[in-house]
Amino acid sequence: IGNDPLSIYQWGLLNQGQILHREVDDLHEQRLVGVPGIDVGWKAFRDRYGSSLSETVKVAVVDSGVALEHPDLKDVLLPGWNFTTQDLKGDDQPYDDLGHGTHVAGIIAAAAGNGIGGRGLGENLRIIPVKVLTASEAAPGTPGSPKMILSDRITQGILYAVKAGAQVINLSLGWPKSMDTAYLRQSIKIAQNRGAIVVAAAGNNSHDGTIFPCAYDGVVCVGAY
Repeated sequence: IGNDPLSIYQWGLLNQGQILHREVDDLHEQRLVGVPGIDVGWKAFRDRYGSSLSETVKVAVVDSGVALEHPDLKDVLLPGWNFTTQDLKGDDQPYDDLGHGTHVAGIIAAAAGNGIGGRGLGENLRIIPVKVLTASEAAPGTPGSPKMILSDRITQGILYAVKAGAQVINLSLGWPKSMDTAYLRQSIKIAQNRGAIVVAAAGNNSHDGTIFPCAYDGVVCVGAY
């Protein structure tokens, strides 16, 4: 897929039956064989619409932040915010100390055609990094942990994304009923009423439990095939 050296492994974009190997432990690997055509339809979309759309689309990644100097991301990043500081004000440095948000941002919008790493879904996408998660979610009030509880951080992150003009708000996170609050529900409704598409994770490990914010009405709930 272009000259990005790792794009050949991105079966989620274009599944050609690639054979990949996943490390199980120090001595063993698992052989993974892709199924051609089981992907997001990237090629069909590009064949129909070309390499990019007519306008830039802002995608807020409400997650663990982003590696702001990452060579595959630094040119697609917009100003963002960090809601995990010790005070309740936050700051404009949403650095990723976990790696998850950087991974998600790369899947969405890693720069294409620069000869580095992989590529994202499209050249017209821009990322608003919103940090609401830390590498270690210690109990509220313990030294080093954010004072604002997690559900409130996510809510504030969603509202920030709305104010920043995000057309898509991505929440690759989710928890059981304990995460469901009136404040969080209201922020989702505000985003939707402003025209934003809210996307959230259905969860991992093939469970059948209800996950929030994925379970809210109108949220695009995404799970693995």
